[in-house]
Amino acid sequence: FYDFLQSVHGLLGELLYAKNCYVCLYDARKHQKDFPYYVDERDGDTLQLSNVPYRRGLTEFVLRTAQPQIIDATRLRQLQADGEVTEGSGDMTFTTWLGVPMYLRGEIGGILAVQAYEPGIRQYDSADADVLSFVANHVSSAIERYQALDELRKSEERYRTVIENVGVGVVVVQDGRMVFANPSLVRIVGHPLDFLLSQPFHASVHPDDVEVMRERHMRRLRGEPVESFYGFRILTRDGEVRSLELSAVKIEWNKQDATLLFVVD
Repeated sequence: FYDFLQSVHGLLGELLYAKNCYVCLYDARKHQKDFPYYVDERDGDTLQLSNVPYRRGLTEFVLRTAQPQIIDATRLRQLQADGEVTEGSGDMTFTTWLGVPMYLRGEIGGILAVQAYEPGIRQYDSADADVLSFVANHVSSAIERYQALDELRKSEERYRTVIENVGVGVVVVQDGRMVFANPSLVRIVGHPLDFLLSQPFHASVHPDDVEVMRERHMRRLRGEPVESFYGFRILTRDGEVRSLELSAVKIEWNKQDATLLFVVD
């Protein structure tokens, strides 16, 4: 994510003066700000922080007004006198500053800002604000996709934690083989995982129960009525016979039909 924002910063440098640039993401529910990208010739990256309290700085001024803001030293003094900007962060001796709002999922979710310190440098104008707003729209779209993928990853991690630690055996069968088996399944059937994943899914099933299991499995994949819960036996690697119970449902796994099984001893 930082690398992406760094590339955006490089692009901005070709469109307008952007030696100093930062991205702020705002969480209205927590009333907090995150700064995933902050590059400044005077502040460095010391303000590249998370969970920053909402104050009354320039960033918040853009968030409150929901408008691009062009600020020079004279306007900054006026905003300070009016109480609009009373808690600015970082070096505030810039000669020109430009911040524009970013919209995430239809609401203001942050800002994109650039600034300059050099005396005599051209002040930002409305054309610069239009350029920065155009870039901010595209950055917002990319951030939305990034956040969606990040939430999906976190959700998958949570589910994986549950599946790998639950006491029930969890199995996915596709094309006649196990394509996923959790640690509890390995313990229940008494065979190592590499064996289970390399053999037909019924390899550890007692020979007298194999035909019934295969027949029910095929009926389920065809969408025919079939018992969703039944008992069967397996043979462990040491030859021990164990009686298990199984519940199954047809699912889609990697865009192909599969069966999800829950197994208990």
